[in-house]
Amino acid sequence: MLKWTIRILLGLAALCVAVVAFGWSVLAVPYFSEFRRTLVSKVLSEQIGQPLIVNGDVSVVVGRTSRVRAQGVQIPSENIADIDLAKLDNFDFEINLLALLDRKIDLNNLFVDGLQVNLLVAEDGTTSFNEREKDAIGYKSQAPKEKTNDKPDDDTRIRDGQGGLIAFLRSRTVSFTNIGLVIDDATTGFEYDFSLNEFTLDHIENGSTLIVASDGTVNGQPFVLE
Repeated sequence: MLKWTIRILLGLAALCVAVVAFGWSVLAVPYFSEFRRTLVSKVLSEQIGQPLIVNGDVSVVVGRTSRVRAQGVQIPSENIADIDLAKLDNFDFEINLLALLDRKIDLNNLFVDGLQVNLLVAEDGTTSFNEREKDAIGYKSQAPKEKTNDKPDDDTRIRDGQGGLIAFLRSRTVSFTNIGLVIDDATTGFEYDFSLNEFTLDHIENGSTLIVASDGTVNGQPFVLE
């Protein structure tokens, strides 16, 4: 009886080691790189409410709050062909695994290095950003929009993956380095070219206050936001 008990315990121990080894392989071994890219692309696309593609590698540092790093992230414009709304060289974020097991995706403490954002308006009024981004940046087209009283609030839209990229970032603590932002409106002739060393969004007082800080240049002129 004792021998069988020992064998069962050893078998369970070996199974646990095998499961841990397989889990580590999925998160770290290059063979599973495509699986990680697909999974992270799907999760982030659902979070921002529009297609997001991870072209580079994805690595995961596991803990109670795990950290994910994705490289070569691309967010194509939904309105203008061959134009990216945004490109990110490196995108790091924290994800709560316990919340994930409960089917709740909680991303926070984002870090982005090498960001290029293109907010463009073509001569015919077509924009590189969609309706969600228009609301977030306060863009108003020449054609008046029909008013409705059943528009969901920002928290609801973000939770349902309808808030768009800007609303998604605005609701979280984010740090950016090496940022390029082009705002080019062909209908008005306005053009702004931001080149920022860093840009920080920090939520304090339980998220009730948003602190924004940045420095760099706009159209070649010094720019500081504190």
